[in-house]
Amino acid sequence: MTVLDNMLRRGYFPKELPPCFNTKTLADALNKTGFVADDVFKAPRTSVSLPTSHSLINPGKNRRQLQIPHPTHFYSLSKALNDNWNDIISHCQCSTLSLSTPKLDPENNRAIVLNESGDVRPLRRIADRTHGNFLLVCDIAAFYNSIYTHSIPWAFHTKGVAKQLRKDSLYGNLIDKLTRNGQDGQTRGIPTGTDTSFVIGESILSAVDREIVSRHPHIKGFRFYDDFEIVCQDEISAREVLITIEECLREFELQLNDRKTRIVSLPEPLDHEWVSALRNFSLNPIPTGMCLVDFTDLAFRLSKNFPHDQVLKYALKILFKVDATEIWLIYQDILLQILRSEPQLARLVSHQLITYSLKGLSLGKEKLKETLENNITRYMKLGATNEVVWCIWMCLLFGLHIDEKVASVLTQTDDSFIGILVLDAREKGLIDESLDMTRWSQLMKEDEIYNKSWLFVYEAAAQGWLPILDASDYINMHDCFGALNSFGVRFYNPANYNITQSLLQELYLYERMY
Repeated sequence: MTVLDNMLRRGYFPKELPPCFNTKTLADALNKTGFVADDVFKAPRTSVSLPTSHSLINPGKNRRQLQIPHPTHFYSLSKALNDNWNDIISHCQCSTLSLSTPKLDPENNRAIVLNESGDVRPLRRIADRTHGNFLLVCDIAAFYNSIYTHSIPWAFHTKGVAKQLRKDSLYGNLIDKLTRNGQDGQTRGIPTGTDTSFVIGESILSAVDREIVSRHPHIKGFRFYDDFEIVCQDEISAREVLITIEECLREFELQLNDRKTRIVSLPEPLDHEWVSALRNFSLNPIPTGMCLVDFTDLAFRLSKNFPHDQVLKYALKILFKVDATEIWLIYQDILLQILRSEPQLARLVSHQLITYSLKGLSLGKEKLKETLENNITRYMKLGATNEVVWCIWMCLLFGLHIDEKVASVLTQTDDSFIGILVLDAREKGLIDESLDMTRWSQLMKEDEIYNKSWLFVYEAAAQGWLPILDASDYINMHDCFGALNSFGVRFYNPANYNITQSLLQELYLYERMY
């Protein structure tokens, strides 16, 4: 399977989305007779487009924006990566500092994964820290959002060569141009959430790594994504390395996050103390109610003490290993409390609700509905659309009707994923037909095809959920969308709501990978 097919099939939509959103039919279309991809995805008249945006909250309650480029420009960028893949991956593999070198996923679960399976940082720390007395820790400020796209060819070909030869014959220049085309021509930042951006980001930082190592040939430490951990003999050496990292980043118009930069004397813990506390808790495979309550109490207290860490996520993964059948009512209440406090864990909570449903245990649907509706109202106010999307998806999965007052809150956003789910819930009778759809109906016009609502406009028209405003058939008349529609491409699967083992596996898939 080619890099292009992998990118279109598994590397396009962010992993943070529910499984009903995927691009499998897009990749399938490339193999169908009569589908000529280079014609379907040829550059539009405007040559640029706006990505669809989607917001979520990280641990610590910081918002992060995901962007999903228009298929025309994502295809072109993926093809450029495909055509130059050997050079690109060789470039990344030259870094001796990186623990996040990309590779094609051999298990075909995602397009691109880390070259090292599992988290090897604790073992690397043990090995590196025997060589020094001080530790430099730093990370790059707003990495994906601050990437200067013109630095892409600098990374691959050096700044001198790239500035001398500005044509697309240099694949770095081509990747720079195609990246900008998918974000309205902007040179600052690249889309967060796509596997193409992971490869591009790692390519830039691999060039930074090489320059750092050239100045400090005997350096000990590593970089994991945009985080550096460097071991030095003394504090002066650590400050010299810090200056080097700052200078090398500046060459690519990047900078460190001052708030997270520190130099400390060793020894330092090899992992978070909350990890050890939870891992070493004596939790029986078939726990009693009080044992489960004690473990949960510990997890909640640690989560309060370490608000920027994924404490509850780690705790939930531990609970996956126990059998709570005999205390299901207690466990269900714990799951719902976790969902209220951290709705970004909806994937894991859903997994557990489905697991015990498949065992024949009944769900407290009224409690679940109350929790989901509370989260919808609360997180709509915070603009955390990803958390809201998962709540609507769970309502669809478990057949929960969304009350009129809560549903009306959902109409106050232009988020394409929320809009699509609301239309499907309305179609399935889980949202009243009387819901005011004016805001979304006004998007159903040709002008939106290359704007940020391109995904909503395509799906709403292709699924037959909303009429086109001027009664034209602009979707089918459009070169790209017309072909996609005629070949059955859908970015949303409204039939994907069966509680099955395969859904269970799909939900946990990314939790094992990341």
